[in-house]
Amino acid sequence: MKRIKIVCLMLCLTFMYFKPALNAQMTMRITEIPQYFMPVLDTIYISGDFNLWNPADTNYIMTKDFDGNYIIELSGVDGDVIEFKFTRGDWDRTETLLNGDFLPNRVEVIANGTTKDFTIANWQDQIGTHTITGNVMELDYNFYIPQLDRYRRIWIYLPPDYFTSTNYYPVIYMNDGQNVFDYATSFVGEWDADGTTENLINNGHIPAVIVAIANGEADRIDEYSPWTHPTYGGGDGDLYAHFLMDDLKPYIDLNYRTLPDRENTVIGGSSLGGLISYYISLEYDEIFGKAMVFSPSFWFDDSVNIFAENFIKEFDSKIYITAGLNEDVDMVPDINEVVSILTSAGFTEEEIISIIRSDGAHSEWFWKREFDEAYLWLFEDIVPLDIQNETVQSVMYFDVNTNTINITSSDILEYFIYDIQGKLMEQNNILNDKIILHNYTSGIYLISLFNGKTFITNRIVIL
Repeated sequence: MKRIKIVCLMLCLTFMYFKPALNAQMTMRITEIPQYFMPVLDTIYISGDFNLWNPADTNYIMTKDFDGNYIIELSGVDGDVIEFKFTRGDWDRTETLLNGDFLPNRVEVIANGTTKDFTIANWQDQIGTHTITGNVMELDYNFYIPQLDRYRRIWIYLPPDYFTSTNYYPVIYMNDGQNVFDYATSFVGEWDADGTTENLINNGHIPAVIVAIANGEADRIDEYSPWTHPTYGGGDGDLYAHFLMDDLKPYIDLNYRTLPDRENTVIGGSSLGGLISYYISLEYDEIFGKAMVFSPSFWFDDSVNIFAENFIKEFDSKIYITAGLNEDVDMVPDINEVVSILTSAGFTEEEIISIIRSDGAHSEWFWKREFDEAYLWLFEDIVPLDIQNETVQSVMYFDVNTNTINITSSDILEYFIYDIQGKLMEQNNILNDKIILHNYTSGIYLISLFNGKTFITNRIVIL
């Protein structure tokens, strides 16, 4: 028994003698990151074989030094080889090569007392052709919405003199934020609100901060309507509005030099984003004194008009509404009805304006073009020229019994069909003056007819 104890003791001593010790300390330092592509509120992590490749391990968060570099000290065994990558919390936001291609694992040898320098060329979620202008930054990739228990990507544009002055600025809050500044993040095109605003400011007009909130994609319809549609849902619009008022706006006003009063707070958007902007500008007019309402989806629910009829005006507001004749045939009549109701409620010509463009379409290019006119009217009372209120001429008839679109104009050459989210479902040439929709499920669709020069868009409902 005594011999066995001695042998065990010798084995333990031998193991302790040869067991590697984590006595090496090596500093990992990131000296350069893409300036625009690092959200203000994001965190950089290091992930590798030393932490089971956990991309959001709180034990491996990198901190900033006095020079603005991201650093972390790794413990290990001198001479050991490690593999790793840098992330911003998940593998959808890991580092890539400059062109967005896959970056193989980084490999380093642990050397006690040394500092290893790295640069990050690009991030996985930022791949694409970027078209930003001026001081545009991604505020956060996952800004929390407590009212809906969801997270949202948010960008912010700051005027050219923001970092060289002590000025305070009005703020425009824009829905469908991924389409506001950058082609790379947009769905079918961007508004270029940053480029337009930059140009206006450089020509002596009032500067403003713009905050762009990405839509909820699958939750977009729910969040952009305070009312419920029997087929498409909705109903979360008021919760979304409270997020803007109770969480996002206070954060922006606290952390940026803004003019927080209602006269300097604008809500804006297009389509369903225009619908929720219209609602917020009335329901919470004590917070949002101005609104950009582009091609609003007033068709969504009869509550749009009922809401306006029940509205009691207490403040002077400014609401800019614009749309085009090449949209849904109900677009202009719906807008005219809302404007008429609000005028009866006490809105003057200085407070509400409706601009109908003969060539306007339900598209980003149109809203991009009209952004400066809305900006100037809201902030400087500059009335747009060439206001046109024309009637929409129908060039199609939809037979709900056979789900067939009959074209009544020989000029129509091509058609495009989109679902309610704006996804292109079908594109083809017109044959025999008919479009047959046998393979489409029940729902609302947008039909754009092209005559070689312009688009005419209509909304149809398949039962």
